[in-house]
Amino acid sequence: MTEHCQYCGDDLTCAQCDPNEYVENLQFALSKAQSLARERMLALESLTPGGSEFVGDVKMCVDFIRDTKQRQHDFMKKQRLDNNKLKELLSQALTLIESVNTWAKEKRAEEHELPHTPEFMTAVKQVEIILGRRGKDDESQGR
Repeated sequence: MTEHCQYCGDDLTCAQCDPNEYVENLQFALSKAQSLARERMLALESLTPGGSEFVGDVKMCVDFIRDTKQRQHDFMKKQRLDNNKLKELLSQALTLIESVNTWAKEKRAEEHELPHTPEFMTAVKQVEIILGRRGKDDESQGR
């Protein structure tokens, strides 16, 4: 003769219906969930500076990580734009140097006076700004 669950009538004892087993299963699942939550919280906290304001606060940790990631992205984007600008200025400077060399060869002058064209003076100002020989005030005043 087959045993039947005293709670639901199914064959054998039903683990879902037996109050003692049900409580044990819930306690086990709760223990696993708490362990997993603790593990994940520690992982989040490890990505922050470690101050007490981050301990146990998922939102604070996530906000910090998101802000840090955004600042890094913005910095890299600015660096890329600055590098592109510097490459363009370098290209202009090299072109200018080549034109000065060509001019000097054509003139065969003993004194090599530089041609003070507006393009040349603009390039000189830009190179001086990059090299830090001029302040921002000089740049804004057009000197």
